[in-house]
Amino acid sequence: MKIRKYVIVLFGLCCIMTTGIKAKVIDKDKVVLWASNPLEKIFQDSPVPKKVNTKGVFIEALRNEYEPAQVCITSVGYQGPVRVKVNPLVHRSGKYKISNINARFVGYIPTPKGNKKFPFLNAPDAYPDPLILDEEVILKTHQTQPVWVTVKVPKDALPGKYKGNIELITTTGNVVLPLNLTVYPVTLPETSKFSLGTWGGDTKIAELFGVVPRGQWQIGNYTPEFLDFLKNVSIKNRKEHRAMVFSDQPVWKSEIMTKVFWKDGGYVYDYTLLDKIVSTVKEGFHNQFKIIGPGIVYGSVKGNGGTIDEEKGLLTSKIMVLNSDGSVNTEKSISDISTDDPRYRAFIGDFFKAMSLHLKEKGWLDKVYFKVLDEPTKALIAPVLRLNAYIKQVAPDIRLNATFWEPASAVTMAKAEYIDLSIVTTWTMEVTPKLPQTVREETKKGREFWLYNQTKIAIDKPLIHARKVAWLASFYGAKGYMHWAYCFINPWDNAFHPVLGFGAHFIVYPDMARKKIVDSIRWEMLRESAEDYDTLYLLKKAGGNSRKFVKLVKDLSGSEHDPKRFYQIRHKLLRELTRRLSK
Repeated sequence: MKIRKYVIVLFGLCCIMTTGIKAKVIDKDKVVLWASNPLEKIFQDSPVPKKVNTKGVFIEALRNEYEPAQVCITSVGYQGPVRVKVNPLVHRSGKYKISNINARFVGYIPTPKGNKKFPFLNAPDAYPDPLILDEEVILKTHQTQPVWVTVKVPKDALPGKYKGNIELITTTGNVVLPLNLTVYPVTLPETSKFSLGTWGGDTKIAELFGVVPRGQWQIGNYTPEFLDFLKNVSIKNRKEHRAMVFSDQPVWKSEIMTKVFWKDGGYVYDYTLLDKIVSTVKEGFHNQFKIIGPGIVYGSVKGNGGTIDEEKGLLTSKIMVLNSDGSVNTEKSISDISTDDPRYRAFIGDFFKAMSLHLKEKGWLDKVYFKVLDEPTKALIAPVLRLNAYIKQVAPDIRLNATFWEPASAVTMAKAEYIDLSIVTTWTMEVTPKLPQTVREETKKGREFWLYNQTKIAIDKPLIHARKVAWLASFYGAKGYMHWAYCFINPWDNAFHPVLGFGAHFIVYPDMARKKIVDSIRWEMLRESAEDYDTLYLLKKAGGNSRKFVKLVKDLSGSEHDPKRFYQIRHKLLRELTRRLSK
């Protein structure tokens, strides 16, 4: 460790002597403020690079786009509080100013001990991930602290060059680093062409914040406080990240979302809870939304109202029917009934005919997608597809989605006629030889595909994997990506999952004291990826060869050289798009 500290001191002195830019370095205490690529993960013991950039930050963006930058504070001799202030970017004409800029310190998550599947023996003590909300941090000697800067370019911004600066404030003086922005004369669409979303977490965060008692969602207890939190906290955060596909515990169970009554010799449905949730999501996303997940046989897990037998292909369901007074109608309720049973078919057919009419009346038919069973495998594929086919036959306007990952059945699922939206893991696309071609063939028929659960979007993996998601989707012909999960556990307590890995089951953090959602650098890069997809869409619409750029990014290996190479490719993409649109 002593050798590493010595190197840092040497680099710090070299910066002072060779750059000649004293504004970037506090000579007395040797604090260096330098620019880093936002795709680089900077650790607390990262040294100042040999070719350090203290001349300024240079970023490029389209209008109506968020654009990140990363600067680093490295202390060689200073110890104490540091704050960061970003001053407005001013157009070179002086006629336009961009002030929607924020700077957040990058926080760190301790590395787990690891195991054979997830070895972390050679990892640093902590990984950078959360963008903490503290306005001030204490910098230690021989420590590097990254700062995440985000510029929101308005949709009416003047194209051209902008200049501003990032100011580091310490007890011994301030350091200023120029911030340079180039805005291209192209505007991203307000609503993304890329369907980005996450599963699971809004309810968990609400529970952690004390908005709702734990487990209340299971009985459909959606209080006004929860709905307010959903719209004004979590959905607001999702919308800011261009992630307007919603899926969380409140919409995972059809039997909770819709109460079933027996009246006057027939089924009657109460959509109160369903309407509350969908209306809240609609308001939060300004009607530009999709809801993925109302489970048709979600309860078909042992101990949850039914059973499944993956070997025999037994798929059963439990239907609770109520009397007018809310008591259970034991005669009409059904338990552990096969989804092929005529009694079940009679119910589910009636259910979806009524649901189709209700959603049509509300204008939500193309917004809400139902799913028979999550990730069916083995012999369950057949009964799942039979139920999909039956539902589409009796209620053809209902939207059905399916998630699948098993390579052996992936092509079968991709070709399934009665699935409106197929969602397949990126891993399955990579390891199933015939699947990519099948997906391309099916998309030509008008079918829609999304990707989900790119496991490489983890805390200990390079950020390029999060940035590449939409590029991979574009390469395969997919139009969206769903991530597990938004925040399904409290990551401050334990960021490691023995099955999913390090950070795979959350992409944001709960700030318990402030009752606010903390973004991660991975979440920021998923937004950037969605914006890249929209940029590629605009190029293709303008007659350009978007696939050429997609292939270049797809082939990036994830090595340490990728960040610089990625931004070179993106620069050429922005130039090509501008050239096409200026003709």
